[in-house]
Amino acid sequence: MFGTHHLLTFLIASVALNLIPGQDILYIIGRSLSQGRRAGILSVLGIGSGCIIHITLTAAGLYSLLLLWPAAFTIITFAGALYLIVLGIMVWIGRRSSDFSGTAVTAPDSDWEIYRQGLFTNLLNPKLALFFIAFLPQFIDPATSLGPVSFMFLGFVFFCTGTVWCMFIAIFAASVADTLRTKPRVQAGFDLFTAVLFVCLGITILAGHV
Repeated sequence: MFGTHHLLTFLIASVALNLIPGQDILYIIGRSLSQGRRAGILSVLGIGSGCIIHITLTAAGLYSLLLLWPAAFTIITFAGALYLIVLGIMVWIGRRSSDFSGTAVTAPDSDWEIYRQGLFTNLLNPKLALFFIAFLPQFIDPATSLGPVSFMFLGFVFFCTGTVWCMFIAIFAASVADTLRTKPRVQAGFDLFTAVLFVCLGITILAGHV
């Protein structure tokens, strides 16, 4: 189909890979716990949009430059790590205040801001591009000469399985949080967890490339 082979194997592998918690999954969990179902779903949409851009650019051959210029990979990786750290700081400091009764008040991000942050979190993860370069071609039949069409088809399948799983994670995490967030202290705990999660993700990425 569309110049691919072993499609069932690819589908199984895609589902298995999507089940492994990664940077995107942890980001979605943090957003869902801190700001609820809507924020979680918007984060999934932003990350999904970034995934589509990754797939399109890889299919066009533009990401092959990452293999020819390793410094670009490092620069994008560091930018992504710093972006996560900044988001973590924003969650706990930039978006919080206290009223005179000591009750924590959260200033929710706009829908566009949540979507945009999910988009950039995904785009600034060059490992995803390298994954597509290394993984998808294994299931493309070169004899069909469909090249980019086959790549886009496999990328779309991977995107669909990943989006379904991410939506489930967002809704589940938000549902669990909604049953507990009635108390300000619990909400503050979710925000602190999210902030620490984002900062730790960024630091882990930086530590892996120092």
